[in-house]
Amino acid sequence: MSQHRFESAELLIIDGQQLDGSQPALLANLPGILRGEGIFETFLVINGEPTRLLAQHEARLRHSAELMGMELGEQGLMADAHQVLAALPPEGRWRVRYTVLRGHERRLVRMWTAGPVSMPPDQVSLLWSRYRQDPRDPLCAAKTTSRAKYQVAHAEAIEAGCQEALLPTVDGDVSECTAANLLIWHDGALRTPGLDRGILAGVTRALLLEGCQKAGIPAFEQKISQKLLCEAEEVFISNAVIGVIPVDKIKGLQDGYPGRSGAMLPRLRAAYPAALPDPPPPIPRQENS
Repeated sequence: MSQHRFESAELLIIDGQQLDGSQPALLANLPGILRGEGIFETFLVINGEPTRLLAQHEARLRHSAELMGMELGEQGLMADAHQVLAALPPEGRWRVRYTVLRGHERRLVRMWTAGPVSMPPDQVSLLWSRYRQDPRDPLCAAKTTSRAKYQVAHAEAIEAGCQEALLPTVDGDVSECTAANLLIWHDGALRTPGLDRGILAGVTRALLLEGCQKAGIPAFEQKISQKLLCEAEEVFISNAVIGVIPVDKIKGLQDGYPGRSGAMLPRLRAAYPAALPDPPPPIPRQENS
């Protein structure tokens, strides 16, 4: 995980046109720019092969669009994926983002950005954040470009010597990190906040819960109090780019988690890929305009 949230745009494609990412490319008066009216999905492409979970990312993108009142139509992440795959080099580890911004007169602007990404760290430290999630806010379930709260919380975590911030809810229980879901191992089971606690429905989180079920590892959603979090034997975060990473401490709340030496970490990392769906048919790599 990087020490900042600057996303590399070595590759930029807007509405099917590949452009120079170092040059101005969007109208300044777009509602998606001025008001943060946009949705996005991020995933890995490794050596030219995208994640097997594109369908799950597509489904979440469409749910975000519905919550934001944006009509994607037939054109979406999977329909447009050939654009970015044709432009990426055949080797390397790339963080790819598909963004849909609200334009004028109900038009949508569709944008691909991509940049190389390094391997994630073997463990992370979290900061117990002063910012809160409201489980009663429907937009907590949408992956939107309106991210001021998350950016500031993440910056404060970096300033405190951590890699991520963990946000409680307005009710005091645990929700999620600024760009990752939280999971804990406690009393013989993997536990994670439910979708009713103001969190994003993480693609990796869902796959991990499914993988645990197939592997016979108890795993379920529940409300996680600060007390339960402090009593956890192991703590993890997950997202589509980093996979599953252990936590060694939560600054401001609890030190002393085992991090990379946790006994459950290998079992969870084995359960996760075992639940991956079969590879989809290859996406045709059409040449860009």
